[in-house]
Amino acid sequence: MTLSNKFPLPDRQRSGFTLVEVVIAMGIFVAAFISIMALLPASLDNLNEAGNTSLRSQITRKLSSDLRQIPFSQLESSSVTTRKHFFTAEGLPATEGTVEAVVSAEVLALEMETNVNADRQRSIARATVVIRLHDREINRTTILLPNTGQ
Repeated sequence: MTLSNKFPLPDRQRSGFTLVEVVIAMGIFVAAFISIMALLPASLDNLNEAGNTSLRSQITRKLSSDLRQIPFSQLESSSVTTRKHFFTAEGLPATEGTVEAVVSAEVLALEMETNVNADRQRSIARATVVIRLHDREINRTTILLPNTGQ
């Protein structure tokens, strides 16, 4: 006679999971959890890069807009081209020296060029803009500024 026959358990106590089933289920859960956690660093890198791309384009667009509002003849002496500009991590203008000013942008070079074609003359300026996040260069771009007759 076996021990289980001497002390039979009611049906409601026999239902449940065996130790083997629990161990297998935990193994599957741990494997899935580790796989998901392995994806996390790559996802965070992609998120960070997307944020930087958005920040770069927003600041470049702001500086481009500011440069286009200046009369062509005054580009070289404008404060937009002769000083550093500071921005928050969200791309909003900030004051130099404040905690929020983590991004800086400046026009490194401004090249003026005049092309003479058959019957007309075109002037254009090339502004090389460098954007830095915590003093690390994250973008260098050239903005073309045609002379629109201003």
